[in-house]
Amino acid sequence: MTGQANYSIYVLELDPSLVPDRRRVPTALGYLYVGMTAKDVADRKFQHQTGVPLAGKVFRDLVSVLQRPLTDTELWLRLDLVTVKANGDSTGQAESAERTLANKLEHAGYVVLSNHEHATKRAKAKSSKPRSG
Repeated sequence: MTGQANYSIYVLELDPSLVPDRRRVPTALGYLYVGMTAKDVADRKFQHQTGVPLAGKVFRDLVSVLQRPLTDTELWLRLDLVTVKANGDSTGQAESAERTLANKLEHAGYVVLSNHEHATKRAKAKSSKPRSG
């Protein structure tokens, strides 16, 4: 046993009424969250519904704004959309597969809300700052 995790990529679909106006797109096929986990994906969905801190900023923010957990009619597990698998068992490989799937879904017409968009914005902002010295 190597002690490394075996990651799964998963997709959650949000009820459009939960999506902030600034992120709504009239022609969107749906609003999705793409994530990865070393745990059972159904357990992960429950963590997102209840705003568990390790479950991702997007859902913590959403639960905080609504001031209540999300219901099963507001959040669906969409295993049918998982067309990319996490090859290998490293975090980096799983994150790469997660980004690949998010990009595929965006190109297909979905709006993807994820923690990676926050990380990408931070990285771009950091790289655009002039270096001192």
